[in-house]
Formats: sequence, structure tokens, C-alpha cells
Amino acid sequence: MLLFNQQVFDEIITGTGLTWFTGAQYSTMLGSADHLIIMGYLTSVSGTSPTITQGWYHSADGQNWVVNTVAPVAISEGVKLLTPVYGYLPYMRITLALGGTSPACRVKLHVAGRTL
Repeated sequence: MLLFNQQVFDEIITGTGLTWFTGAQYSTMLGSADHLIIMGYLTSVSGTSPTITQGWYHSADGQNWVVNTVAPVAISEGVKLLTPVYGYLPYMRITLALGGTSPACRVKLHVAGRTL
């Protein structure tokens, strides 16, 4: 059963060595589902050989976090990222990091949360 379908990120991200997170206001909602499908849509892509790495942090208390990441993928205009995530702990945050030379893009993340 569908619990929620929510846009959780819409930002222009730039550069390497940084990690972007979904807002704290989504942590409880994201952690409430047994199964998440994360869809990302990228526009205004620039840089040389840009890549994006998606990950997620999960937590039992909302303060101490464990990280899981997905391997970097090459990005281009309109690339859609689709990532299934199965139930973890009651708090969750999605992370993004760019690679390449002078990478930049606008990222929109939508998440559908379901019960098993």
C-alpha cells in the first residue's frame, strides 16, 4: 500500500567534496516506509565527465547515522535515477554527491514509500 509520494529535494548542486542531504523534516516520513523508490531527475547538467553518487543515512534515534551508498553514475541532461530501498531504521536521509571536473546540475528527488 502506498504511504506517501513526496518531492523531497529540488536544488542546484555544484562542485565536488560536498554532500547534500534531504531536509530533516523528511527523516521520519522516509523512515516510516518498508520500501522506498527514489526517482531523481537531473537538468542543467554541466562540467567534464560529471557523476553523481546517491546514498542514504538511516538512524534509530535521529542523531547517530549509518550510511549506505550506491556507486557513482555518469550523468547527462534528463538522466533519471531510480533506486529501490528496503526498510531500515525509523529515520532516513537521502544524500547526493557530485564527481568529475566542475560538475553542476539541478536535482529533483521524488520518493514513493510503501508498506510490504
